[in-house]
Amino acid sequence: MNKTAKLKTKMATRYVKYFTKELLQEAARNAETWDFNRQLSQEAMDALPSNCRYPVELWLTHQHRHGEPAEEHIRAQVAMNAAPKGGVAFVDMPVEFWDRLPAYPVRIRKAVARYMSAGSGSGRWGSIVGYNPCGEPEFQEWRRREIERNKETELSPDACKTLTQVFQDYGAEWTYETLGRFYLPPAEMAKLKANWKDERQLAAVMTLGEIFQSYTRTAIYDAATAIEKPAEMIADKELSTGAAA
Repeated sequence: MNKTAKLKTKMATRYVKYFTKELLQEAARNAETWDFNRQLSQEAMDALPSNCRYPVELWLTHQHRHGEPAEEHIRAQVAMNAAPKGGVAFVDMPVEFWDRLPAYPVRIRKAVARYMSAGSGSGRWGSIVGYNPCGEPEFQEWRRREIERNKETELSPDACKTLTQVFQDYGAEWTYETLGRFYLPPAEMAKLKANWKDERQLAAVMTLGEIFQSYTRTAIYDAATAIEKPAEMIADKELSTGAAA
């Protein structure tokens, strides 16, 4: 059996529940009616980007309301990476609402899949703790694509000005190398050792990180190319002027 076949035998398909903006808004509207402990802010949910998935990272069954026994319901930890401030949100909901949530298929190791609820294949409640897919490479890649898809596709004038300054201060090679680090898989990024020589370089890294968080890779590299071209044109012009003299 080759390595690919062996890998396939160790993998299983499971489904990760997720919220849309509309479902989060609905949960927020129902918060007072449901009267569970963990509730969402209607104002915060209305401010979320549309056309994004907000995956459930962790879930469990819950049987209390304000310290008193209550009907069994679901408590979910939701990844809010597409939200302006990121982080996670916690929300309690009836089982019926939980069952309505859509699910996204991911390939995970069978050794991990056994922790998911048996019997439904869609992460339905049944065990105390649900499966947390955050460490799975495929889930991480899907989430990275989702985040990238919702970034701005063109740098603002202020962002272009900042990127230009970094190019001028540290050069194209350093700037591209630093930007490239933000696109490495988490495991590879963890192996890297910081080599920033002073506080100004660290500040430049943080600046590039802010640009990376807000704009797509294509937008950043298109802007970087536009910054380099004028410099090349100036150098060519100076070379031509010197040769003519």
